[in-house]
Amino acid sequence: MHGKLIDVITGIPHLSQQADVYKNMYIPKHATLIANLGFMCRDPRIFDHPDSYQPERWLPEHNPNFASLPDVDSIIFGFGRRWVRLVFMLK
Repeated sequence: MHGKLIDVITGIPHLSQQADVYKNMYIPKHATLIANLGFMCRDPRIFDHPDSYQPERWLPEHNPNFASLPDVDSIIFGFGRRWVRLVFMLK
């Protein structure tokens, strides 16, 4: 595959239950929110080569910056109020 990868991995759409402000951005009540999981796993502020296929970046023995990486379990297996329930079901 050549060219830039496109973020297609997204979370399940959620509906905001009330209006809110997050990092100076207004989110109206009943807005549809979709987490961009593809970007979360390839954030250029965290990864040196975010668009290259390097699964070893998540392994501490291959990545000296492993401690500063986001917790992959909290990205892939969910977050928010349903995260704890899901993770305990998987263990």
